[in-house]
Amino acid sequence: MMKNTRIVYLSFTKAQLNNLLLFIDDFDAYDKEEKMEDRFGHIDLNVRHNFQQALIEHFFPKEKRFGYFKIDSKIEMTQVLIKALQCAEFDFEHFVEYLSEEYSLPYSWVVQRKVQNYRMIYEEVYRMVVRYWGAELTAAGLDLPSEQALNIPSEEQA
Repeated sequence: MMKNTRIVYLSFTKAQLNNLLLFIDDFDAYDKEEKMEDRFGHIDLNVRHNFQQALIEHFFPKEKRFGYFKIDSKIEMTQVLIKALQCAEFDFEHFVEYLSEEYSLPYSWVVQRKVQNYRMIYEEVYRMVVRYWGAELTAAGLDLPSEQALNIPSEEQA
């Protein structure tokens, strides 16, 4: 699997991988573990709705961090997100936990309640991208695949 993972990552530029990490950058606990535990330690990342609520409360509404991104940045970030979700061989766990030497999720997520599905993180990010940026992205000409086309379970199934 590691060999395939490396091959898959070669189809992404460093800038694209950085854009993919940018979606979860505010959850980065590297060198700020205690602060992040206070802020996000209560969230069980294995429950989709919990992570979705964290994205809604902290990142996606217009007045939050992602609301201030310009359309060109949103398009670039969304394109790489779609590319990663379309790639069956993309190893989200390896990407999040090991690819970046200066990135880590909060301790309680990774160790105490071991994340069981790292892809789910990006599935929920995509769901929020469509919800909060969808109209703007499609108006700019970006085709947003359906959740079903990206093998993202419906909210009812999740």
